[in-house]
Amino acid sequence: MATRRGKTAGNGQVALDFESSEPPAAPPPPRNGSHRPSAAPPSAAEDPFAGEPDPPGPAAAESQPKAEPKARAGSAADAGKNGANGHPRPHRDSAFLDPETIRQSFGFDQRTILDLSRWKRDADPAGLIESVTARAQKVVERERGRREPVRKLVRELIQTLPDAPPDVGFHSVSEADLQRVARTILYNGATEAVCGDYLVHDTVPLAIAQAGICVVGYSGRQTQWHQRLFRQDWEIELDDPLAEVTAVFEARDRLSHPGTPNRMEMLNELARRGFVSFMERQVMLTECLGKWRMGDGVPIPLDLLTGAANMELLEMSLDLLRQLLLGDPRWVFVSPTSREPGLQMIGDALEPLEYVILLRLHTRLQEQVDQGHYAPRYQLQADHFVREVGRSVVLGAFRAGPFAPPWFFFAHEDRVHEAALIAMADGLALQPQGFPPLLRLARITCRAALGGEAFEQLVRQAYRDAGAPEWFFRGPIR
Repeated sequence: MATRRGKTAGNGQVALDFESSEPPAAPPPPRNGSHRPSAAPPSAAEDPFAGEPDPPGPAAAESQPKAEPKARAGSAADAGKNGANGHPRPHRDSAFLDPETIRQSFGFDQRTILDLSRWKRDADPAGLIESVTARAQKVVERERGRREPVRKLVRELIQTLPDAPPDVGFHSVSEADLQRVARTILYNGATEAVCGDYLVHDTVPLAIAQAGICVVGYSGRQTQWHQRLFRQDWEIELDDPLAEVTAVFEARDRLSHPGTPNRMEMLNELARRGFVSFMERQVMLTECLGKWRMGDGVPIPLDLLTGAANMELLEMSLDLLRQLLLGDPRWVFVSPTSREPGLQMIGDALEPLEYVILLRLHTRLQEQVDQGHYAPRYQLQADHFVREVGRSVVLGAFRAGPFAPPWFFFAHEDRVHEAALIAMADGLALQPQGFPPLLRLARITCRAALGGEAFEQLVRQAYRDAGAPEWFFRGPIR
């Protein structure tokens, strides 16, 4: 079995120790999917997590939770609290943008920005090109200048983490090491990527949809691969169409809650984000036995952590995620970007062929759960899941080449170094993007297999054959 256990030299260079190119042995078969997590509540003293939703699910942020580590007094973190003159900045409510924030961010106060007399009339293209070029140069220079201060700040802050993951901090690796990882773990088929997709012809009160999950792995070399496709077709229908008509005249539903999704939109989102995400992870658990599994996005999506307003899906998801993430730790999820500016800046501070191990996810997952509206029974289950699983899931970032942008990854704490190297080794083959081409191939293959254009023609012809060709134009394909 190829093994590597987070060994680092004194200079941060990763020391590889892959023993063979044999695919790892298969893990024990998964438990019955009907297993339900224990609802026994942990004691308040040992449980730093809490929260679960009552339908509808919580309006929380993406599954890249938001917890800032506390810094020691006098640390580099204090510099971020002070202005350029070293004096403390006034406290600001993060929910509002005060005038000083506007002025510092845009370079002008708000009244100046909204003064029409200062806006250019019929700006010439040459001037626009010159302006954009100058601003781009300024942004690049400024960001390069921030790299070392950000790295210094990260090094200080990670020393203050009360529950830091193993080998937290920056690690570098050589291109030769990544090529060796590619030969021993990637190109021999010992790693498979899983990606799902969903297409729907969205009409009311009935929609026609299809979902697919694609598994892709290399077969001996980077230009050869194998694939498996799992596919399902659905009709999605309102459970009580006449009630929707009645709601219009009773000023209920969307008329009284503008901007909220209607019933059909909720069903479509449940299928797109809930069912497809669940089945991606089900395929990773049951169809990729004995191999490294690579997923797209985050390992614990918000829609599964909350059940997407479906508490049965919540219970099934918590059990599935527990088996997937704790059973066999050979998995890695790669996320294209982060919605947090701080995380993005840390990623931008990476040197080529370098990765950083940042933090465990349990605090961030707990914040998502705390923003939910769970019934007490489901609150206990979500709290227990976060406490049990969250500490084993680690967030990091990597750069797989001199021109590649940073990408974020999630891994089990016991295999975090191997996970980073596998993602980087695959990303090294796709420059300058640096994103693992195996994941990209899985996504493209899945979309092609579902056949967006072919699906559109199929639906059009089906309505023609049903004697109602005009129904095709009632909703978009998306």
